[in-house]
Amino acid sequence: MTADFGVNQGLVEEQFLKWVDNPLAVDEAWRSYFESLAPTDWAQISSAGTIMAPITATGLASPAQQP
Repeated sequence: MTADFGVNQGLVEEQFLKWVDNPLAVDEAWRSYFESLAPTDWAQISSAGTIMAPITATGLASPAQQP
């Protein structure tokens, strides 16, 4: 992924960090977008350093469960 969010980077990062903390805290469209990303793409969204997958009721969110 080579997304350039331009002036919207702050908004995307804010939504991403909310999603990491609690996937249900963001709109379904954001959840779908973030869940479609490979964990290796997360660094391009956040300046927060290493990010772990959000915890769901069944364990880790699906992107982190991929082999």
